[in-house]
Formats: sequence, C-alpha cells, structure tokens
Amino acid sequence: MREVKRLFEDYKENMIAMKKYQEQQIQTEFIKVKAAKWDPEKVDGGKLIKEDTKMAKRIDRADASINAIKRIKADLRPFLLAMSKLSEEQKSLLRSRYMKCRSVYEVANEFDLSLSVTKDRLKKAEQRFYKLYQKYLEVA
Repeated sequence: MREVKRLFEDYKENMIAMKKYQEQQIQTEFIKVKAAKWDPEKVDGGKLIKEDTKMAKRIDRADASINAIKRIKADLRPFLLAMSKLSEEQKSLLRSRYMKCRSVYEVANEFDLSLSVTKDRLKKAEQRFYKLYQKYLEVA
C-alpha cells in the first residue's frame, strides 16, 4: 500500500529532523553558557555589538528549534498512536517491511511464513494501520 509506505518514509524523515533540531538545541544551550564569560560589548566588523543583542538572537534560534521539535512531535503523534494499537506481529511485520526496507520475500523468510501468508498479513496490517492513522489524524 503506497500510502503506508509514504507514512513510514515521512516518519523516518521526521525522526532524523527531530534529532538534528535536538542536537542544535543542545549546542545552542552550550553557547549560552559560554556567552556569559564574554565582555558586555564587542567590536564586530567595525560595529559595536552589545552582548544582549547576540543573546537575543541565540534565544530566538533556540525557540525556533523548540517550536520545530513541537511541530514534528505533533506530526508524529497519529503515526505513533496508530502503531501502538497494532498487535505485536503487525508491528513487527510493518517495521521489517518499511523501516528495514525488506522485500516481501525477505519478510517471509524472517518470520518463517509462506509468501502468500506474509502478503495477506502485511495487507491486513497495512489496512488496519492506515485506518487507525486516519482516525488519529482527524482527532489531532
């Protein structure tokens, strides 16, 4: 099911973006601590820059990162809620197929199932996941 594949791809992209924003936020917090040791005023390219202006810019960047993280978490919420309502077997099948990017044949071998049973169970898992995702998307 193409929609499910796209949702898993979006999930992976969102997780990567969230990690980057969190790393940036940690680095920004580190800079704030170091900034306290600077002089109150500095000369930057011939202009006199006050430390509070620099600090305000850093705080704005940190706030932007925090807001981006909140947006990503809001986007991930329906996906995670839908996954939490699936059975363990359905979760495992979907993770193996879409997170680990395995073919249906590889999934069948991993779970020691026939190809037709694997396709049938994957289809049911995809349908249930997508229906739950749509339900939680409307609620959010």
